[in-house]
Amino acid sequence: MWVFKCKHGREQHLVVALMNKFVEFAYRGEPFMVISVVSSSSNGFIYVEAERKPHARDCLNGLRDVQQWLMKLVPIHEMTSILDV
Repeated sequence: MWVFKCKHGREQHLVVALMNKFVEFAYRGEPFMVISVVSSSSNGFIYVEAERKPHARDCLNGLRDVQQWLMKLVPIHEMTSILDV
């Protein structure tokens, strides 16, 4: 899971934009190499679950309000607290 810094208040917009991008890729029959995208209560961040770093970065191409160069790998022990409901 990778964390990206984004503009404050635009987290949900980016998650929905990535969901729409997934639907578009599925319609064209192209693979979308991202497993999930979430935004948690921490403002200014979105979390992208992908197997490889390039997959996580490439899914954000063409989207504004996200800083792709500030991506970090989320440690395993922190992943459960991010996805805790």
